Amino acid sequence: MVEGKTARMELDVSSTDRFDRLLRYVYVDDEMVNARLISGGFAVASAFPPDTKFAGRFENIQIQAMENRRGAWASSPVLAEACDPSYPTICVPQDAEPMTCKEIPSNLFPTLRPDAYSFNPDDNGLGCDG
Repeated sequence: MVEGKTARMELDVSSTDRFDRLLRYVYVDDEMVNARLISGGFAVASAFPPDTKFAGRFENIQIQAMENRRGAWASSPVLAEACDPSYPTICVPQDAEPMTCKEIPSNLFPTLRPDAYSFNPDDNGLGCDG
């Protein structure tokens, strides 16, 4: 998708994240690579304030990828139907009783709206991060 091509990078707010990784939106031939990866089910939409310029767009694209079982979402259609789409990298059953972070075997997982279990009370896009 990008190999051998000229890429243009767009800054949101922060230059790097807390791990000193470069944060950019990447474009090739006027196509946003970030969105294409999420659409294909090869990346998970995550929002890390203050860098949220396209957070809503990415969430919608991921929901479409999940519903259409693209990429990673294709490997387990039963799981995709049984799990709450607000928590794309862990399976929280859609009909689960109220849960807390103590009952989740993973920390720092992406959350999308609506966050029915309030795993992300600070609305930073990460569940059970504090």
